[in-house]
Amino acid sequence: MRIVAVGGPKGGVGKTTTAVTLAAVACRAGLSVLLVDSDRNRSATDWAESCGDRLGIDLADGQDTGDLARLRAAGGYDLAVVDLPGARAGGFETILTGNNGATPTADLLLAPTPAETMDLRPTLRVLRGEVAPLRLDYLCVFTRVPSYGLPRARQQAEVLDAAGVRIARTVIRTYTCYNLALDNGQTILDLPATGSAERAQQDYYALAREVFTAAGLHAKVNP
Repeated sequence: MRIVAVGGPKGGVGKTTTAVTLAAVACRAGLSVLLVDSDRNRSATDWAESCGDRLGIDLADGQDTGDLARLRAAGGYDLAVVDLPGARAGGFETILTGNNGATPTADLLLAPTPAETMDLRPTLRVLRGEVAPLRLDYLCVFTRVPSYGLPRARQQAEVLDAAGVRIARTVIRTYTCYNLALDNGQTILDLPATGSAERAQQDYYALAREVFTAAGLHAKVNP
């Protein structure tokens, strides 16, 4: 089993949306998927339960850091996606190592962040100061980017890549259809593939390909 943890030091960056949608993409790719909700807000749990059986994944509670440490022994799944709890800078070592202070629980940390400087700086501090010393692979991804900000986000990504930051080529754009999906107890993948919903789906299918490759997971992702 491969474990992808999704989190960062900033709230409101699309963390739960990313965790739930990647789990849904993996399920549609034929993988057996476990979604682990480690956030006290339980947003992933609420979303998954509102989707019901059509989501096609199993759900587990991961409120205790010990639960994450034991996750590796939970057989029967190809992929576990962990919606991490919010954490200020300085708290990620405990979360990512299950409190053992040494070996990371996950195979990959996916760190969503808007491209704006005030959002990006704390994320980079955590990646460089707390994640890198753990020798944990990570992938930073720009999220909640308005369509008009796409060119600037891509330029910013090129700058970060040149500076040695592992940044996804995919940029997740922000659309109101995400709210529609949530209100209807769906993921963005369940909406008719037209207009902004189709573009949002394309964004997450593209990100899934990058994430699965980075995590060493072999899955055929089709839009």
